[in-house]
Amino acid sequence: MAPRDRDRFDQLAPRDLAITLRSLRRRLGSVQARSSADQLADVVEQAGPSGERLDDLMASALRGAAAISQALQTSLQTSEPVIASAVLDPSDRTFVDERTVDTATAVSGISAEAETAADRIEHASAGALSRDVPVTGGDTTTPLAIGQQLARELINALTAAERHVEWLESQV
Repeated sequence: MAPRDRDRFDQLAPRDLAITLRSLRRRLGSVQARSSADQLADVVEQAGPSGERLDDLMASALRGAAAISQALQTSLQTSEPVIASAVLDPSDRTFVDERTVDTATAVSGISAEAETAADRIEHASAGALSRDVPVTGGDTTTPLAIGQQLARELINALTAAERHVEWLESQV
């Protein structure tokens, strides 16, 4: 990644990364609580500013979180891991099972994936977090960069969900 492509997530140290990931349960829980308010019952299923329904936004975030969390585990626990390029590039991802998942289930699943990833990061040594991990297509990454990608995507999903709920609230 060229220096100009770096963002704030690339600057997160392991401890800060774990804190960010753990904060998602509370932050997404707030989105869930707001979206399940009685006054939104008639509009909650509407597609919002992103063109998607809230349930679909959250289900997509859950699928991505599961894939990245699995890659993080593989990168830390396998002697010669290779990570799919889709882990680092959401536009490369294809999921064969895109079941409908409600927001509450997605928030619970995302929170669990984020907390598991935070635990893995906190318990890994500096050497383990910085080791080179091959990526399909010829690049390399590190377990820390995989964790940073997870935080990036989940914070982006949180931001999209917050915008969606604000938009829903403006519809009533």
